[in-house]
Amino acid sequence: MATRLFVTASYVPARHRRGDRSPVGTAVRALLEHAAAGHGVLGTGVAPGRIGLVRGFDHASRAVRDELRAASTSHGWSMLDLPTVPGFGTIPVADDMRLVVVAHRSLVPVAERCAACWDCHLLDPGAVGTATSSYALRDAPALAVTTAGGAGDSIASRFELSGSVTCRSEGLPDVVASAVAVQPNGAGLLLEHLTGGRRGTVRMVDTTLRLDLPEPTRGTLDGHPQLFPAGEYAITTGTRRVRRVVADHGNLT
Repeated sequence: MATRLFVTASYVPARHRRGDRSPVGTAVRALLEHAAAGHGVLGTGVAPGRIGLVRGFDHASRAVRDELRAASTSHGWSMLDLPTVPGFGTIPVADDMRLVVVAHRSLVPVAERCAACWDCHLLDPGAVGTATSSYALRDAPALAVTTAGGAGDSIASRFELSGSVTCRSEGLPDVVASAVAVQPNGAGLLLEHLTGGRRGTVRMVDTTLRLDLPEPTRGTLDGHPQLFPAGEYAITTGTRRVRRVVADHGNLT
């Protein structure tokens, strides 16, 4: 389970007050300026909110943190600093998140998961450092997952479990598997399971898949290893998405 540290202080180093900017900072400032002008991919007339930064502890990540804090403050926004991979159900609840930014490409899966949970935009790393200040949206489906105890999270790419799992869904027979994987698939989900040494695949649309873990089970959530507590996990389709902000190369400036 990851230890979380969320920082919201407003200290701005002198080098950022002088105006030094990185490609990430330049892209974020362009998006905030578009939002302040009442147009752009973040929405029409969008109120100032928060930017979530997913980063590491290296020097470059800390520099991005400082620059984004300066950019958000200068536009009347605030920033949530997320320097660790959150464990299942520990992404902080926030209804004013508008944009998620990632400091390293290796952390994109974490950023996608956060953006899906917060129902906000994600600045695609491919849109950073390009010769354009025009952006477009590209949506991708995600899945919501909740437990009987009230914990909730999102699946942006793939949820894997290695251990005894009972799979249940209305209209289908129960499946007791030794390993399962669930991922978004268009308007539904794709379930892969290993049962008695045989692999099976089921596609589901407009439904809820329930996974019952009789004991704590190891697995991965969007590529990051975790230990999932025993209990029932309900996975639903059609309620989550990842809204990526990408470069609009048809409008080079």
